Amino acid sequence: MSTQTNLRVGQLIDDRYRVDSILGVGGMGTVFHGVHLKLNRPVAIKMIHAAMANDQNRERFYREAQAMVSFSHPGVVTVFDYGSHEGQLFLVMEFLEGRSLREVLKADAPLALSRTVELMRQFCDALDSAHRAGLVHRDLKPDNLVISVDNQGRERLKIIDFGLAIERGSTDDLNDGGQILGTPRYMSPEQVRNLPLDARSDIYAVGAIFYELLCGTPPFFGDSEFDIVLKHVEEIPEKPSARRPDLRIPAELEALALWMLAKDPASRPATMGLVLQQLEAANRALHPDQRKESLKGVARSERLGEVATAPAADPTLVTPRASAADDARLPVYLVASESAANALASLLTPHDFELHGPASVATLLPVLVAPNSAVVVVDLREEGAALLDQLVPVLRGGAFNGNPVLLIGSAHDVAMTNRAVELGVAGFVPESAMVASLPKLLRRTMKRLAKLTS
Repeated sequence: MSTQTNLRVGQLIDDRYRVDSILGVGGMGTVFHGVHLKLNRPVAIKMIHAAMANDQNRERFYREAQAMVSFSHPGVVTVFDYGSHEGQLFLVMEFLEGRSLREVLKADAPLALSRTVELMRQFCDALDSAHRAGLVHRDLKPDNLVISVDNQGRERLKIIDFGLAIERGSTDDLNDGGQILGTPRYMSPEQVRNLPLDARSDIYAVGAIFYELLCGTPPFFGDSEFDIVLKHVEEIPEKPSARRPDLRIPAELEALALWMLAKDPASRPATMGLVLQQLEAANRALHPDQRKESLKGVARSERLGEVATAPAADPTLVTPRASAADDARLPVYLVASESAANALASLLTPHDFELHGPASVATLLPVLVAPNSAVVVVDLREEGAALLDQLVPVLRGGAFNGNPVLLIGSAHDVAMTNRAVELGVAGFVPESAMVASLPKLLRRTMKRLAKLTS
């Protein structure tokens, strides 16, 4: 593919933009620094490579460019204009001054935990907004995240280069003659296979970036790009804490990153909004002094769910890891749909629990014969009241023989939360706090059972 452009320094585009210098050349096009003459405003001008300007790609480009012009978020680069110049498609965007996250990682990796969490919070919020607008980036990587410093000295992250963006659910990808576009170190398994993509592909890429922020290196390495993409499809990533045990990476944050890196899209967090909830809940658990302040303005129903079930606040910055010797290793049965059970397994596997499922209430009855021998986790997020109705006679009749039951559901459903409490379940974990609360509640429940049987 030709990467040549006929633009010259000093040339005008559309009689409005003057080209000043080349900023860089990428897989999709060449980026120039320019000036909007009427406004005297610096801009970045991206010229799409001529080889990509066939009729189909041109139509898609205009559709996606219009979507980006219509979209606005402080964490995403603003697209001002688009068009065609001498047969080449172009985008005009805000010019950002700062360092890419790649440059930040080269200089500072691994980042301080508080810095990692804050950058991830901004990243998740911006991408969640883009996804809700129907956009999927498809080439998220540290090079496409720019970190600048505001007037108060705070770091601000912006996502750039939506040049590979596609409309959610689209299969007619803007590509180079069938070549899969993307960056091997951060490509989702479905992107490697050239399957239809949705927001969960971006979630995988964010998980790979989060992994690198936590331990300083990406999930997979290889001698070639093929080796790397093959590992994305076939290999389970090593725990960041195993790669860098000296960093004492919090289990809550590690579990979230590995959950996002699940091979099956259905086993990942469904939305970036959910990822953001888990990140903020994990951060509150790691900083208990901020918990009281963070609950101000939160709906009563959400406070009820978290206060009723969250483990006691950990007074240290880093949560100590539990070992097999610290608590009883009891089987955990997951009562959930197959996709929900897979997602829970992705979340809990890094914590070394013995997991079984998906199971149903009926199939557990002949299994839970001995008391205090297992823990049951029931996910109410999909079946809700219907599944709770199945539990009522079982719990009231003692058919689970005293084996504790933990429920997962929406903290905003006060009626269901109250009903769960009335049934005497061992705990209720709101979906918004699963990463931070569920593993701790499981360990605490197992320790309590160990004391009862000792």
